[in-house]
Amino acid sequence: MKWHAYEKLFSHTLKRIWKRKEKIKMQVNRYGLLALVLFIAIPLPVTGAYSGALIAWLLFLPRRKSILAIALGVIIAGLIVTLITTGILAIM
Repeated sequence: MKWHAYEKLFSHTLKRIWKRKEKIKMQVNRYGLLALVLFIAIPLPVTGAYSGALIAWLLFLPRRKSILAIALGVIIAGLIVTLITTGILAIM
């Protein structure tokens, strides 16, 4: 089995997260969606929609609100990249 080590690590991580589910929910309730938008809005590798969806799932964020937060983050990231590539951000 090629991915055995990865599967063990992922399973172990998920078990730890599921044990602390209520504590995580309380911590994330306040700024979770805003933090998700900001994480996705940063135009760097590994900070995109797929990573944001995984984070939303791991942090037990509500699905509909997470979809909106992910969409907003992608739009903001797109605007930032557009401003950088057109040189508008360099002028400011």
